Amino acid sequence: MSLRALMHGDPSTPLLAAFTAWKKVYADLAADFGGTQPKVDWSPVEHEMLQVIGIDTLLATERTTVEKGNA
Repeated sequence: MSLRALMHGDPSTPLLAAFTAWKKVYADLAADFGGTQPKVDWSPVEHEMLQVIGIDTLLATERTTVEKGNA
């Protein structure tokens, strides 16, 4: 698919994207959705991501600004 076709809204682009996604799903199904591959430890990346978005500050702001309701 050329960049020109993508930029001009080629009507076949969504169909090709969907077909590619379907192929990936079927390949993942055939591979047991990665069940046989080693598991990745995402905790370091998760920790870094939460630090980048400032989760501690966001949670502190939420705690001080959200109304306390009667449960």
